[in-house]
Amino acid sequence: MKTNVWKIALLSTSLLLIAPVICADNWQPIDRYQVKDGLVKDVKAGLMWMRCSVGQKWDGSRCQGEANRYTWEKVMQTPTHFSFAGYKDWRVPSHNELKSLVNCSSGQVNRLDKWHNQCGGDYASPTISQTAFPQTPDSWFWSSSLPMEDWFGAFPFTYFGHYAWIVNFNNGLDITSHRDDSGHLRLVRTGK
Repeated sequence: MKTNVWKIALLSTSLLLIAPVICADNWQPIDRYQVKDGLVKDVKAGLMWMRCSVGQKWDGSRCQGEANRYTWEKVMQTPTHFSFAGYKDWRVPSHNELKSLVNCSSGQVNRLDKWHNQCGGDYASPTISQTAFPQTPDSWFWSSSLPMEDWFGAFPFTYFGHYAWIVNFNNGLDITSHRDDSGHLRLVRTGK
């Protein structure tokens, strides 16, 4: 009997000591994502995203405040001064990384041409998982990518030096915008 009491006491003490270690890395699964605090892991892509847009703050259950708007030049300077959740290697996502977040709730994606897609049918806006990325503005977000070819053969290459790729979470459209325009920003890092 005494042996069993000691075994139970030893087991209980061991569990108390390792429980914080087990729970410390407790990511909650949501579709293809795992969320914890103000972070979202994209398991499929191997990326870690900020759950809120830059300018908003995670309060433990939602993103509070207004998402900031920036020109592309300002966006490209932001990650060099940015620290969040103990990480300092945040960056502006590429065009392909950003458009991978588009979620067309209708299940329909309209391919407009060789370069552009957007949600079709009866879809909900914003076109991003609101469970993983709550309070995302149904507006457009900057990517780090610049257009590299002339879509219609009508413009000199230098024309495209003034544009960068964006993703519009109002309708899922990915297109370019002039770099002097103001758009939102969500930062990403390579997930580890």
